Amino acid sequence: MKIKDLSWLQVVLLFIGVIFTSWVLYSEPMSNFWLNLYFYSFLIFLVTWLMGIYVLRAGNKSLQLILQKRLVATLSIGAFLTTVNFGLSACNFYNKRFCAPTCRVGIDNPLVSPCFYGAIIFLISLWVAIKLYKKFKKVQ
Repeated sequence: MKIKDLSWLQVVLLFIGVIFTSWVLYSEPMSNFWLNLYFYSFLIFLVTWLMGIYVLRAGNKSLQLILQKRLVATLSIGAFLTTVNFGLSACNFYNKRFCAPTCRVGIDNPLVSPCFYGAIIFLISLWVAIKLYKKFKKVQ
């Protein structure tokens, strides 16, 4: 895949993450907005989406490489947080313990929770970002 195509794919995936997390924030009843992991996932997706647009539009290859490296680092943090959150909520669900405050209450299966879909979007976006970073590095 060409660099331009991967850059567009990255921007589209990150935009899907922004839309998904904003939908979850809108549909979930929350007691404390600032302590909700969905809010921070939304912020990470929003920042990385804007960075992805800037990487796509930047003409300087060294600037693209630096921004893409930061984008990979930021997505790594988001992927780690959402994967750990999903893992904890799935573990608690299967051990019949109380669900973590950041997962949806009353779910029948953790594989249908927003935690799972958010983690999948983060991991796919991270994979594309790493592939794009390697392509930028090869061109340099």
